[in-house]
Amino acid sequence: MAGGDLQVMAPPVGLRLPAPVDIFADLVLMHSRFHAANVRPASQTTFIMGNTPGRMMATAVGSMIGNQIAAKRAERMSAPQWRQPYAARTFITRAGIICLVDGIWSGYELGRIVQISPELQSYSVVFTFANGDAPLRLAGPWAPWSAVALAYLAIGRDDLARNPGYAALGPLNPQVQPPAARPMLQE
Repeated sequence: MAGGDLQVMAPPVGLRLPAPVDIFADLVLMHSRFHAANVRPASQTTFIMGNTPGRMMATAVGSMIGNQIAAKRAERMSAPQWRQPYAARTFITRAGIICLVDGIWSGYELGRIVQISPELQSYSVVFTFANGDAPLRLAGPWAPWSAVALAYLAIGRDDLARNPGYAALGPLNPQVQPPAARPMLQE
């Protein structure tokens, strides 16, 4: 954002995006989503040879305890949390964010983002969406810059300057542009 404006970069060689877009940054950031999962407990039944009442009772109690532990573990694993952290090639564009996650392109339109929450301690930024989609977290050295760039694109320079939430990120005119990402190897 040198000079107060984002600089459009040349499209990466060998990459054809679905539509022509102005690309401001080509970064590699960690990409994760916040949501619950359907995790089923693995029930376990232990069979002990023998037919004495003591062995049968011990087997039943052991299986019951093991199943309760498995159910609690599945409950913890099902809870909403940050999931599927992948290193993603990430483009900051005039339209929003485009990420290549595990070989699949994902797009996040600027107009659907209702909240941008930079988390400076963890070099990350969380995006909340209007339509109830799972929140998105991008993390890495350029995540705070991405937060400022997307807020700049979403609300404009003047409104961004008046927003106290971005004061901790420093001046709006950093004399630095993010680097172009190194080409990712094709599988």
